[in-house]
Amino acid sequence: MKKAIALLLSITTLIGGHFYNKRNDRAILFLSIFFVWLICIVTALPFVYEKLDRPLADGTFFSYLKIGVLMIWAVSTLVTYLDSRTVSGKEASKASASWKVGATLLSLFMGVATISILSSFFQGPEVTKSSSDSYQIPIEHNFQHYVSFGGEKYPEPEYSAPPRGEGIISGKFVYNGTPVRDLKLEITLNGQYKTELIETDTNGGFILQVPYGIWYLNRVHTTSWPKKPAGNKFIILSGQEASIDQYQKNPHWFPGGNGLQFQLTEDSPQKNYEFKITPQVDLLWPGPKGRELKAGKESIIHWEPYPSASKYLVWVQSVESNFTETETTFSAALSTIVEGTNKLPLSEIITPDNSKNIYQIQVFAFDDAGKYLSESRAYYHKGNSFVINGYKIESEEIKKIKERYNQ
Repeated sequence: MKKAIALLLSITTLIGGHFYNKRNDRAILFLSIFFVWLICIVTALPFVYEKLDRPLADGTFFSYLKIGVLMIWAVSTLVTYLDSRTVSGKEASKASASWKVGATLLSLFMGVATISILSSFFQGPEVTKSSSDSYQIPIEHNFQHYVSFGGEKYPEPEYSAPPRGEGIISGKFVYNGTPVRDLKLEITLNGQYKTELIETDTNGGFILQVPYGIWYLNRVHTTSWPKKPAGNKFIILSGQEASIDQYQKNPHWFPGGNGLQFQLTEDSPQKNYEFKITPQVDLLWPGPKGRELKAGKESIIHWEPYPSASKYLVWVQSVESNFTETETTFSAALSTIVEGTNKLPLSEIITPDNSKNIYQIQVFAFDDAGKYLSESRAYYHKGNSFVINGYKIESEEIKKIKERYNQ
């Protein structure tokens, strides 16, 4: 009977069986192992996040927490059983009332924590909500990307659904020349309309019916891609990208102030767009292992050569944050074209300075004709930045622009 009680307590509370067996040392041991594993997982979060093209709450990553707890729980139960066969009441010292109360409360707490973690094994896959309350996205399908054409409003207003009509806005998504089916997306129009989630068909296409008239395409936002290749980081091309000359002036440009304008009439009732999903440029230094890497005069910005690319635009921005990093500002420092190589030594672009400076790097790839191909990601908190002491980066062109602005 005592063995059964000890096993039941261990199964339901992780450490309760050890207290029942009067093996307080075992209880402390497995309690410590539990919290050490939890601390290791939480500590590893930022490093794993940098390598994932997914939200922080990645289902695959958090499964490691569950697997570890399951192993601790199984070993603890086994040890409880073995101890229950050898430890007698005579061998164990009597526990005080306060110790019994503390052991009971601690066991109950650990029982709730352990059961909460392990119960997820018996539930369905984790999901993340899209902007539409009627649909939830399985984590492994998450594909949060967008193409902006201007005309968006911030903060985002309460959009209404676009009215239906005889005009047609159609589009198609492809990846490696193959139609992307079952891709879910939202479309923002005229700065006031947003569609419900639209799903591409077997040909990678979608159709939206709207009234005739002048329309502005503001944004196409994808949310889910069930057949997404694992491990790759992507961007979406719309075919509206500018040439390398325009990107050198301003990499974060928009086709128009109000968005991409088009008109639907009885004579021209349909407007079609094709979107291409393509891998990002892989920035190697400063890479995704952490932001604000310490740099020196000998450091070299470099990236993986991109297929069909012969020219690269390296865009450098100066980063300034307040003490709590709740506000971060970016200002242009350098926009330079690199040809025939995938490297840019800092020694070629820095000048002596008496302060500490932080910079963010983004690389854009172009073909021989200056056609845009792809770019590296541009998220300061994901590691594409470095800090350098005693030097600064500021091109003569950027310096002149700032001087004119300050006059």
